Amino acid sequence: MTANTHTASPFFTPLLLKRMLIGAGIALMPIIFLLASVDQPDPSWSRYWMARPLIIVPLSGAAGGGFFHW
Repeated sequence: MTANTHTASPFFTPLLLKRMLIGAGIALMPIIFLLASVDQPDPSWSRYWMARPLIIVPLSGAAGGGFFHW
């Protein structure tokens, strides 16, 4: 009888975190420059219109980093 030598590796590793942070950082830099270049936003937009792209784009970059790790 052979012993099962397969051990499950944890999904959330420091390398995964590092790659997700790098992906989020790479995505955050261009969106900051793009949003900073807006002089006169549309008056029909809400006061905090920049919040959505500043949240969504780095999350997408982090997902890309996680996908790269996978």
